[in-house]
Amino acid sequence: MPVSRMVRVAAIAIAVPAGTRPIPPSSTPIPFVRGLTIVSVLHSPEGDRENVVSVGDITAAGVTYTWQFRERKLDGRRSEEQFERFVRAADMAAAPRLNAVFRRGTGREETPGYTALSLSRASYNRVRLERSIPYTVLQLDSTASPGLASLSFRVSFKGTLSLVSTEPELMPMLVNARRTNVAVLRLKGDFVYQAQKNDSEYWVLADSIHPLILKVVNGPEVYQTIRLDFPESTHADAPSVERQLERQLERECRAELPGIYFAFASAELQPASDAALTKIAELLTRHPAWSISIEGHTDSIGSNASNMVLSRARAESVRRALIEQHAIAAARVLAAGFGATRPRETNTTLEGRARNRRVELVRDCLRH
Repeated sequence: MPVSRMVRVAAIAIAVPAGTRPIPPSSTPIPFVRGLTIVSVLHSPEGDRENVVSVGDITAAGVTYTWQFRERKLDGRRSEEQFERFVRAADMAAAPRLNAVFRRGTGREETPGYTALSLSRASYNRVRLERSIPYTVLQLDSTASPGLASLSFRVSFKGTLSLVSTEPELMPMLVNARRTNVAVLRLKGDFVYQAQKNDSEYWVLADSIHPLILKVVNGPEVYQTIRLDFPESTHADAPSVERQLERQLERECRAELPGIYFAFASAELQPASDAALTKIAELLTRHPAWSISIEGHTDSIGSNASNMVLSRARAESVRRALIEQHAIAAARVLAAGFGATRPRETNTTLEGRARNRRVELVRDCLRH
């Protein structure tokens, strides 16, 4: 499918409408800032396809989201595209409609009257107060011919958006590579277009200022935000990679590296990885005596052999980028792959598999 129907972000709970019970804040605040990167997953039998969306700009006029898509197929064919959406500030405030389809070949797309990744503030506050509100969702027409579908033929599903429960739930999330929970409201959408029904469930960040959609379940399809990465300078409590590598844990200093993204089922780095690679190069420049090993890890989807190959190739891609693009001496950087042999969490959930697909940096603390 050439478009992503849903990508998601998160922000800190700040305010609630009058007459409603305050919602407890998330355990970790998520600032909605320029440079925030949102990683969502489309779950399918072939694996968990990750979508990487970045907040390019936030101004008085609105918000710009950029999705840089890369994929390398099993036969070696390579696909690369960039999608960009602009949502007006007035629509972030009051639009009663959602257009979650990123359309190809349009430059910076704008659809006035719609949000893209969130409910508007007015819709969020209304559904909390009234329990059920009129709402419209723009989606692909499932009855369209393959040719029309490839052109992103979109139709308006109209109906209601309702609270499933007035009590918030906690949803697991990776924030700058650390496991945390965020408070969410669970909603149910009952929509129809001609003879087509669209019954969906939504998990929306409990934030009346920026109520972002974190998860959508529509029949067998599951779209879920699994990672949020943002500049460490916006979150003083988050331990930096540098501080983690300075700590001795038994025989080595280890840090999970946020901000590294790969194309689906390949070792090709996504452009959104550039900022993290630059930070690691700067770290190694500040510590000329340090040598590191880059470790690649995967989830358990796929064979053991293919996971070992993929994890090693991903570690090698990071190593090569540091050497070739940032002039780090090759002797200072090693690469190793461990496949699915060292999971951090269970592989039975989307969020667990997301945690297990990771890159770690290791420094020998005994020598330096």
